[in-house]
Amino acid sequence: MNHPQDHFSSIATAYKDGRITYPEELYGYLAGLCEERECVWDCATGSGQAANDLSKYFAKVIATDISDSLLSHAKNKENIEFRAAPAEDSGITACSVDLITVAQAIHWFEFDAYWGEVERVLKPNGILAYWGYVWPVVDDRIDSLLEQFRENIASYWPEKSQHLQSGYVDVVAPLKRIENPDFSITESWSSAQYLKHLSSWSGTRYHREASMTDPVSDIEEELSLLWGSEIRPVQWPLILKVYQKAE
Repeated sequence: MNHPQDHFSSIATAYKDGRITYPEELYGYLAGLCEERECVWDCATGSGQAANDLSKYFAKVIATDISDSLLSHAKNKENIEFRAAPAEDSGITACSVDLITVAQAIHWFEFDAYWGEVERVLKPNGILAYWGYVWPVVDDRIDSLLEQFRENIASYWPEKSQHLQSGYVDVVAPLKRIENPDFSITESWSSAQYLKHLSSWSGTRYHREASMTDPVSDIEEELSLLWGSEIRPVQWPLILKVYQKAE
């Protein structure tokens, strides 16, 4: 499926290998906000990372994405239905969803059309939650090298990624806001896993295509020296916004 906001089909394997796991506490918190746990829509599911975790809390997960390539990497589970569909026109039955989740993706959407779809598919009192993360934190030396990497690819990010990089301050759903607790993400990674994460970024992809060079390879040797052979904790603060539809 061709779509102007499909930035990841051409790097679907790198996307799957480089994405992170969200904290279990996040899913427990969101499930606890719902009056029922019959159905959750994981919108822009990618290769299904969040959908698989949500399947433990809800009877049914509908997981949609515009990219058939990303969906082909998702793990099938009995209570997850994967569909190729845009966020703004999901095909989901009206007033049928208890929770809508969007992980690391809402910045790509056409907001006015998407808010209309949210209103259409959510049950009364249903919950919308969208979240994202930006830059990984390891230690001062590695973070400084990442800053150089970010400067190298800065001009290659798609314009809509600025919504994420500004912390979603300008992405406001027309629903009742729910004040939420803070969450963070922690992974235990080797240097190779960290580099895979950088390779999964859209800015990295477009740098490669435009310059015919790999910005990840450019820092690989220095990163390996700084990182060593050990497994290190990598952290991200989570940007989370939660809303509720009226009765």
